[in-house]
Amino acid sequence: MSFIRAIALTTLLALPMTVVEPAFARPNDGRYQKSGEAMKKADACDLYKGLLDLAEKRADERAGTKAAKKYADEADSWWEAGVRHGCSWAA
Repeated sequence: MSFIRAIALTTLLALPMTVVEPAFARPNDGRYQKSGEAMKKADACDLYKGLLDLAEKRADERAGTKAAKKYADEADSWWEAGVRHGCSWAA
C-alpha cells in the first residue's frame, strides 16, 4: 500500500468520528423564557414563595406556642410544593 493510499484510508476512517454540529440546533434566543409555559411556572413559584413567607411570618409571631406548629407545618407544605413545581428558591 502506498503512502498516499494509507493517508487517504486513515482520513476516510477518521472522518465519521469527527464531531459535527447538528444542522437543526439553534442558539438560545430566549423564546422559552418569554413563553406562556415559563410565565405560568414563574407565577406559581411567586405564589408559593409568598404563601411560604406568610406562613413563616405567622409561625415566627407565635414562636414557643402550640399554635406555631400549625403554621410551621403549613410553611413546610408550601416549601414542598415549590420543590415539586421546580422553583429555583426551593432547590
